[in-house]
Amino acid sequence: RGKGHVLFVCSAPVSDSLPHYLASWKLLEQGEIDGFIVASNLLNHHFSIQEMVRDIIEPFRPAPVVSFGVAVPGVLSVVCDNRQGISDLVDHLVHAHGRRRRMFMKGHEGSSNGLDRLVEWRAAMDRHGLPRDAHSELKGDYNIDEARAHFAAFLDGGGTCDAVVCANDSMALGV
Repeated sequence: RGKGHVLFVCSAPVSDSLPHYLASWKLLEQGEIDGFIVASNLLNHHFSIQEMVRDIIEPFRPAPVVSFGVAVPGVLSVVCDNRQGISDLVDHLVHAHGRRRRMFMKGHEGSSNGLDRLVEWRAAMDRHGLPRDAHSELKGDYNIDEARAHFAAFLDGGGTCDAVVCANDSMALGV
């Protein structure tokens, strides 16, 4: 504040309803916005990149925007290399720990980050000559409690594995 800047940090629950989520952004419309960061990696679980641009980013132009987690066309974006990360992780599990019966807990079908991680998981399994089938991939939704329930059902159904890789940290905490 001493230099004339005010930082406003808010977090809104991500909902399957875009209008519900956008109601949380109404606070931003009540004042001057010098710029903002969009956690596009979280929003992309439920909304397309086109919806984010149209309904969240464009209304605040010309304020500068940074996208965190997903590359958004025309917006400065900070992203990680999902494919290389999963590839390195699988290599480590095989070479350093000898893990051969691994299971992958997938993310939301609409999540570009989750899809990148799943595609690389499958490629890495194939590269190492490891079997993969419907039992080596579990449904996930980036939720701790749901991950716990899905993994428990997997084990209760006789599933076995010597390592679990999850599409995000919340699910890993649940497993």
